[in-house]
Amino acid sequence: MQVQESTLKTSDGLSLYTRDWLIEKPKAVLVLVHGFGEHINRYDHVADFFNKNGFSVFGYDRRGHGKSEGKRGHTPSHDAIVDEIALVIEKAKSELPNLPVVLYGHSQGGHLTLFHLIKREPNVDVAVVTGPWIQLGFQPPAFKVFIGRALSKLIPTLSLANDLNPDGLSRDKSVAEEYAKDPLNVFEITTACGAAMLDNADWLNQYSGEIKVPLMMNHGSADPVISPEATKQFAERVSGDITFKMWEDSKHEIHNDLDKEEVFNEILGWIQTKI
Repeated sequence: MQVQESTLKTSDGLSLYTRDWLIEKPKAVLVLVHGFGEHINRYDHVADFFNKNGFSVFGYDRRGHGKSEGKRGHTPSHDAIVDEIALVIEKAKSELPNLPVVLYGHSQGGHLTLFHLIKREPNVDVAVVTGPWIQLGFQPPAFKVFIGRALSKLIPTLSLANDLNPDGLSRDKSVAEEYAKDPLNVFEITTACGAAMLDNADWLNQYSGEIKVPLMMNHGSADPVISPEATKQFAERVSGDITFKMWEDSKHEIHNDLDKEEVFNEILGWIQTKI
């Protein structure tokens, strides 16, 4: 396995940090989209698993995250962060043409993956989402949502605390400890980004159309961050080749929870039946 670091330019001129885990003679390509507030280096172990099973893996830090440029926790529009996914897919397909492509997104990355599948020409063969942000697992204070939406028009780059409790990520206590002290993580969100995410999550929570590529949706039943029930209802409501798996007792980051090896193997087995 060889790790390569580089950058990609967005349409508005930002440099995005990319991290690729490459193997010789891969059978397929996997593109990773991380969640809000984190960064792609947290997925080294995920990439290692897929490398060992024949996949070259391409990842990146989304704008305003990790080692990428941009105000921390901010996007000028929802479209801007969906558009970035296409850049990484194009990079992967240009470097390793004629291989099946799997798009894999977690949390807000899962939300963006779903939008890419629905709103764009997805140009991938299959997709996997884990804990996708379709509906929050808690009800934020109404006054904070109201003020945030109002300020998103007046001061779109104003940063507010994102209120994430790292204890909700995993039953493995070390995950929360490492997350809290990781200097590359982001602990704030701008009013513009927050309003855009809430509005587009509401849209996903009502969407009843079609997903055109095979999709596996995964969620931890004990996730306090994002609603597992909303993911389950999405899988039941939307048409297409959709598989839903509830991971009993797992929290938000099923790839970092106590049964992560079982999670990886089940996702791998599903992918292998589709490509």
